[in-house]
Amino acid sequence: MALVVGFILLKSLLASRQVKDLADRKLGSQVRNGLYRPFYFLFSGVGAVYLVRRVYKAPSDVLYEVKPPFSYVMRAGQAACVGATLEATRVIGGSFSGFTQLRAFVKGGDAGPEAEAQGPPLRNGELATTTVFGLTRHPNNWFPTSIFLLEPKMTKRRAAFGALTALHGLVGSVHEEYRLKAAYGRPAYERYMKKAPFLFSAPGRRR
Repeated sequence: MALVVGFILLKSLLASRQVKDLADRKLGSQVRNGLYRPFYFLFSGVGAVYLVRRVYKAPSDVLYEVKPPFSYVMRAGQAACVGATLEATRVIGGSFSGFTQLRAFVKGGDAGPEAEAQGPPLRNGELATTTVFGLTRHPNNWFPTSIFLLEPKMTKRRAAFGALTALHGLVGSVHEEYRLKAAYGRPAYERYMKKAPFLFSAPGRRR
């Protein structure tokens, strides 16, 4: 699990304002704005795939195994979580992956730095509860975490991996709350908090 902890710490360090400011000073604003977010997104994706293959799928003692047909329900839940994660990324837009910044950089322009907090779009001064952002305020944390927690065959390694992922999502979501309030303004974000929960709610329970 040391690899997982190391990856989480490095990823958090790269997301910090101090490292971003250092990159800006060393590389210049145009290069930093154009390449930093795409690099961070690529690092996160490749690192996650590597850890899943190296740690999550490694042989380990089985804690429990859910058999069909109930395992099919869990697999369907995993697929739904993948779809929800992609939908959250779509709603946020190209700036989340860094595509917007990279495209501007390639064309010789500067799209500016990425947003400090990644949330739903503003509509008439209100944060939109669009699709998955009405189910949870942090879909890009909770849905990926749920993919691992819904694993039908749970081993000790997978359980530890899922626990660390959940802890990372929790700490990241709490920290992101402060950044979202600063980005959108406290009144607007607090109104959004009354409509969408920190974790999950059923669509019919939205207020």
